[in-house]
Amino acid sequence: SEDIYNLPKEIVQFKNLRELNLLRTIFDEFPKEIFELSNLEKIYINAKLNVSYDIPDKFNQLPNLTDFSMINIRTSPNRDTLLPESFYQLSNLKKLEIFSPSFPKREIDLLSSSFDLHTLNLSGTLLWIIPESFSKFKNLEVLILHGCYIEYEKRHEHSIKVVGLEKLTSLKVLDLSDNNFKQFPIEILNLELLEE
Repeated sequence: SEDIYNLPKEIVQFKNLRELNLLRTIFDEFPKEIFELSNLEKIYINAKLNVSYDIPDKFNQLPNLTDFSMINIRTSPNRDTLLPESFYQLSNLKKLEIFSPSFPKREIDLLSSSFDLHTLNLSGTLLWIIPESFSKFKNLEVLILHGCYIEYEKRHEHSIKVVGLEKLTSLKVLDLSDNNFKQFPIEILNLELLEE
């Protein structure tokens, strides 16, 4: 099939569109037309590999957004976070999936202080540790950190115990596969709601 590099401008006619899945489409730039679809609740988008996007600071035009997923996102040279400021003012966001080779620490802190997420997937992001700020996600039910190069040793100053994984008492699903664990993080045993 032929690649699509730009979203057709006619899409703005679909004012009642609630879900937009563009994961099999690779864009040269972030499609600005998305922000004219004010009823969107779910957005799934694929960035062009090794391209930095300057994502417009217009998420305030998407007040109903509950799910946001973006693959291959990279920090724009114009800002020190992956996502613009208006993104962190979304009051209904419950599911966030960001697949990025790097995730600035400032951004992780913004996530935990801005949202009451139920699902967080940062697979493939170079985290090295599970940030302490994650303990603020009191209602987090699904945490996926597959392939994040997280290290765990009991003696390590940044062990999971130090960052408080055991405080995520609402967790039902935890995926820490394909990381650099030298020991089993025993704090997981305190998460009584875990199903898988």
